[in-house]
Amino acid sequence: MENPIPGCYCSEAEDKLAIYLPHNSPVVVNRDISKWRGRMIILEDHNVGVPIYHEKDGKTILSVHDFNSDVLYLFKRG
Repeated sequence: MENPIPGCYCSEAEDKLAIYLPHNSPVVVNRDISKWRGRMIILEDHNVGVPIYHEKDGKTILSVHDFNSDVLYLFKRG
C-alpha cells in the first residue's frame, strides 16, 4: 500500500488480496487491481457491499465508503 494507515493490514496470495481497514479512509494499492472482482464486509453489522475503486497510473485507489465501521476488502483476480 502506498499510503500507510495505522491499523490497516494487507495480505496477498496468488490471485487474491485482502485489506483490513479500521476506519474510513481512501486507500492506494501499489498495483492495478481495477479489473479484479471486489467485495467489502462491513464488520460492525456483517453487511456485504461492493467497493468503489479505480486505476490511476498503475495503482488502484479505493474510495471512501459510507460506513462508520471497520471494513474488510476482498479481491479476486478474474
